[in-house]
Formats: sequence, structure tokens, C-alpha cells
Amino acid sequence: MKLPKWLPRPAAWGSAVALFLFGLGVSIAFGFVMPLLFELMRHSPRLAWLGMLVTWVAPIAGAAGIHRFASGILDFADAKGVAGGKTRGSEHWWAGFVAWAAIIFVTMTTSFVMLVLDPPPVDPDAIWNLAATMTRGVEGVVRSCVWVVLAAYVYELERSARDG
Repeated sequence: MKLPKWLPRPAAWGSAVALFLFGLGVSIAFGFVMPLLFELMRHSPRLAWLGMLVTWVAPIAGAAGIHRFASGILDFADAKGVAGGKTRGSEHWWAGFVAWAAIIFVTMTTSFVMLVLDPPPVDPDAIWNLAATMTRGVEGVVRSCVWVVLAAYVYELERSARDG
């Protein structure tokens, strides 16, 4: 059965789910590291800002490493040589960058979609509670689903652009 052209291919859905799980890991890591960096800010602001810069770009290296590892496993399992052999290091770094850019784009777009679907109450203090509100209960599940759907479309666009 052929899928409609507007629906992402299964590989894009797989990449989207993998990116979602990677993004959760990045979010958890940020949750541990950022309080330490804020505390360091009192004693050494430059070192703390350097730590924030490294923390900000570290997911690129993490995704590149995961891509390299997964490519190595797939190349090893490819006994017939269909995959075309080893990938260059720049391809892993590009995959890491695309993953990080997709996380940023999809997260921001998901936030706007959720604001359209379930706007916060109009209250001057509501903006402070917005982040907590968007991750609770059913809204958190809907947000996760919207996130994965948008990520699948980002990966489908990337694959279509690459394949021509």
C-alpha cells in the first residue's frame, strides 16, 4: 500500500520518535546542569557562561555520536554491502546539527500550536505559569504528540531535499 505524499514515510516517524527521546534526555541533562551553572555564576561568571555555551551546543556532539554509533551498527549488520560502506565524519556532524536544529524548531512550533489549541488565561501573572501549565496532564500528552508529528514532517522535508 502506497502512502499519500503528504504523509511522512516510516523512516521520518522513526527519526521523530528517536529525536523526541533524545530531546527528553537533553532536557533532563539541562535540568541537572543549569542549577550548577547558575550557582557557579556567583563565583565565576565567565566560566559559568562558557559552561552554558558548551551545554547549549553539546547535543550536537551527542546526536553526532549516536548517529555514528548507529551507522556503525547498520554497516556491520549489512553483510551484502547494500548501504554503501562507511560514512564520512562530516555526515555525522551534519546529522547532529540537523537533530539539534529540529529540536529547537519543533519545540518552538509545538509551543505555538499548543497556545492556539489551549491558550492560557489572560492574566498578567499567567506568563510565569505557562511553562508548567503546558507540561501537565493531558496537555503534556497532546504536546508530545504534536511534537512528534512536527518532527516527522521536518525529517520528511530534510529527506526530500536531500533526495531531490
